[in-house]
Amino acid sequence: MKDITAEVQEAVARSGIKNGICSVYSPHTTCCVRVNEFETGFLEDFAQLLKQLVPSDNYYAHDDWDRRTENICPEDMDFGNGHSHCMAMLLGTAGESIPVRDGELCLGTWQRVLFLELDRERDRRWLVQVVGVWHFPRSIRNLRKQIPDAEPIKGQLRSTDLRLSFVR
Repeated sequence: MKDITAEVQEAVARSGIKNGICSVYSPHTTCCVRVNEFETGFLEDFAQLLKQLVPSDNYYAHDDWDRRTENICPEDMDFGNGHSHCMAMLLGTAGESIPVRDGELCLGTWQRVLFLELDRERDRRWLVQVVGVWHFPRSIRNLRKQIPDAEPIKGQLRSTDLRLSFVR
């Protein structure tokens, strides 16, 4: 589990969006993004709960190479990850949407944006998209005054797709 709150807040700041919504998404089937507390005791409790609910040593048809014929990746044949897919399904969607107000994520006092890897360690990424009202910097607003025939700047709705990644 990795706390990605600072990286997500940086993406919000870089987007220029002052008020809107920030979507943080994992494009991996055995990873997810959650908002919760990043506290050692909770993290240990949560990991233990997941292991009890979805033990890695159970039989999973997903890992039975005599039965499985779809979506085969050779590296997966060395490591069973049926339990990881089941955990991801129990945790729900692969992302979170967080309100943005005055250019800041609207998180509670102890809330953090967490990236959960439910499978083995490997390179993973998450996507951040910020949508909302964008305030033009003064330099852009003043530019229109210098060009009298310029078209008015239309629309203050802007979407920014910033891809951030980390390597373990």
